[in-house]
Amino acid sequence: MQRNVITDARLRRKVEEGMALPGYEIFKYLDQSGEVRDAKVRDLNACLKEVMGEEFTPKDFRTWAGTLFAAVKLAEIGATEDLQQAEKNVLEAVDEVAQRLGNTRDIARES
Repeated sequence: MQRNVITDARLRRKVEEGMALPGYEIFKYLDQSGEVRDAKVRDLNACLKEVMGEEFTPKDFRTWAGTLFAAVKLAEIGATEDLQQAEKNVLEAVDEVAQRLGNTRDIARES
């Protein structure tokens, strides 16, 4: 279970609109005929392909975001010549990524 705060006003409105639609699922939409549909992985994948023009999945974006979070954290920490300290720095970055993505350290490091 995760709890996240959405600070982007546009995204927050979209999530609130989806939550206001009938049904249990948070991620849903109105189709062309006005019927409520649960957003399925295949729908998101099709939308991504239409927008991006190539085969990308939500996992690709999640992995990219984790890599970006790690790179930023490592840049904030700074370089070191000390191998032991470098390993600690990597673990600190991995732990931050794991926390942000709701993963374990092992999953974040592997990805």
